[in-house]
Amino acid sequence: LSKAFFKAISGHRGIRRLSIGFCRMTAIGIRQISQMHLDSLSLHGVDVTHELIPYLPRRVSELYLGGHELDDRAFSPLRHFIALNSLSLWNNKIQGNGLHHLKDLPQLKVLSLRRSSLIDEYSPEFAFIPNVENLDLQETKITDASVPHLAKCIGLKRLNISGTNLTPEGIKVLK
Repeated sequence: LSKAFFKAISGHRGIRRLSIGFCRMTAIGIRQISQMHLDSLSLHGVDVTHELIPYLPRRVSELYLGGHELDDRAFSPLRHFIALNSLSLWNNKIQGNGLHHLKDLPQLKVLSLRRSSLIDEYSPEFAFIPNVENLDLQETKITDASVPHLAKCIGLKRLNISGTNLTPEGIKVLK
């Protein structure tokens, strides 16, 4: 997408939801988006790195960054997105070391780490997201070792653990 394209849409005050997929974006394009008054931003398969996250619009309530090479360094800049209600980081290299940065996001209710590299070692970090109501961990590498930490997420109303390595015994504890 060209600089001219981003300049044209960034001046359009009526756009509240923007979805861009599978294209190359430059830092200039990301900065153009940051000037928009968006409620929702979806960048699927777009080359977004943790260095570019601070240039995304911080007022969004929904942010979807799926299919990137993002790792746990993405969490630190996300702590400034205080209006976030829904965050999707699926299909990234996130292991979970950094979830503690989300503790400053009291409105965060939906978190998807689907198909990420999430591992048991960092499952104690779930304690930092007590307000999350919908947690998607589908197809991650977690096992029963994460169960005691997931059980501490008292606000959970929906938990997707399909395709994980949880056993029937571990699932029973979560019920």
